[in-house]
Amino acid sequence: MATNTLGPFITRVETQGGVKVPDGGHTHEKDLVFVGRITSSIPETVEIRDLRNKKVLGEVSARPGTPFRVEVNGLEPLQYVVAAATKGNDEDVERQWGFTVI
Repeated sequence: MATNTLGPFITRVETQGGVKVPDGGHTHEKDLVFVGRITSSIPETVEIRDLRNKKVLGEVSARPGTPFRVEVNGLEPLQYVVAAATKGNDEDVERQWGFTVI
């Protein structure tokens, strides 16, 4: 049986109105949607983690082959570096996404 070495990852960040927030970009919106995929072949709980402030911003149950969506409301005006990770696993943070809420 093959094992995945990659964890879940974010494919895009957007406002609730659908405006994309690029990696390294900024936004005035405090309510954002994080969209991504899992690489495992079984469902898993995915967390969106704020790596700078060491907080979990939200989580969702994700299924293989279907993009996950995590809505996060009320972000503070800060610089963020976020990543998707399997709940309970600190080893699988593969790709980071940085942005600033201004």
